[in-house]
Amino acid sequence: MKFQIILPKSVQKELDRLPDDVASRILARLAGLETNPSATNEKSTVDKMRKEIFNLTKIGHRFLVRIKEIVDIEEDLTEAKN
Repeated sequence: MKFQIILPKSVQKELDRLPDDVASRILARLAGLETNPSATNEKSTVDKMRKEIFNLTKIGHRFLVRIKEIVDIEEDLTEAKN
């Protein structure tokens, strides 16, 4: 069975800002989830991905979470205006 990975627009925008080789590696990891969404140890997989993202971008996970929260609020405000 194959699953579909749907990236929110905000995530796609962030990926577009990354260098091509970094974005490709992240997308390749996400594509692997289409065929194997339940890793044997999800926490380990998530931790590995966080470390890999940090190693590639030198941007800390907590900072990325805060930025995502800000982007989500901006999107909510934009939708509320319309």
